Amino acid sequence: MRVVLLDRKPRDLVGQKVCGDEISRSHFDDTGVEPPSGDEVSSVVSGADVYPPGLKNVLRVRGWEEFDGWTVNRHLFGQRLLSGALHTGAEFRDHSHVSAVVTEDGTVAGVEYTDTATGERRTLRARVVIDASGLAAVVRNRVDSPLVEKDIDKEDIALCYREIVRLRVPLAEPEVAKVFLGGRVAPSGYAWVFPKGPQTVNTGVGVAGGSGRGSPKSRFIEFRESYPLFYGCEVLEGRGGAVPVRRPLMSLVADGVMFVGDAALQVNPIHGGGIGPGMRAAIVAAEVAKLGVARHNTMASGLWEYNVRFMRGFGA
Repeated sequence: MRVVLLDRKPRDLVGQKVCGDEISRSHFDDTGVEPPSGDEVSSVVSGADVYPPGLKNVLRVRGWEEFDGWTVNRHLFGQRLLSGALHTGAEFRDHSHVSAVVTEDGTVAGVEYTDTATGERRTLRARVVIDASGLAAVVRNRVDSPLVEKDIDKEDIALCYREIVRLRVPLAEPEVAKVFLGGRVAPSGYAWVFPKGPQTVNTGVGVAGGSGRGSPKSRFIEFRESYPLFYGCEVLEGRGGAVPVRRPLMSLVADGVMFVGDAALQVNPIHGGGIGPGMRAAIVAAEVAKLGVARHNTMASGLWEYNVRFMRGFGA
């Protein structure tokens, strides 16, 4: 198989993105992907405190394997995955901005992209195009097919703002994540506090899009200023983003094309976690794409097993 990976970023920035950074061990156990280790690990997570909208009560979860995992250094983790792909023979082209889809008789047959380092415009043809471009879905939004959903309701997108914060005192339980559901903190959404070390946390708010919700940054600042844990804290970094929070796409494939990760809306809508679902989906997508090429059928019918396998597993 010849595999080419296009990415807008320069190689040394792949993996650097706005993220909650938390991922459960179960995703690695079920996919066979090597778990994070060494400097990739910011903190080990072995429990969670889940707060309902009123904040008066808390569900303390301990000893449940589904919550075991890590917060990772997202940049180093992404760099390791990229290095693994290159080691197995994939070709990587950075500074590549995809701007159009090549079609033949209604079937996706490649993409057009610009090398932003040189300004050169290029065409790349492929038996299968896999859109892993995140919520921007730069391929999906350019595919004309009745199988492909393009209009995603604003209320199915969580607008997020998160900060990396150094606390004034060490965490009492540095292995416990905190999730806050809805309420004044995050209307129709969630807030989180994930440990990144004994005295540092990744914390933020995601609120459903649409009118009347307010900006996630203002919601977060209100949360940070009122929650005792953050008294006297130091903000190291703050950035915003967006996350899909609904079921996956009705179809993850069309003729000549597949969708994975945020581009396929494969995110746990309860807490916005997307690394694990993306890993699970990527394994299935790769296996099905390989079969489609081997069987000389990369139309939707030849790739449909991806839908079935993902939905029967995590997607459901």
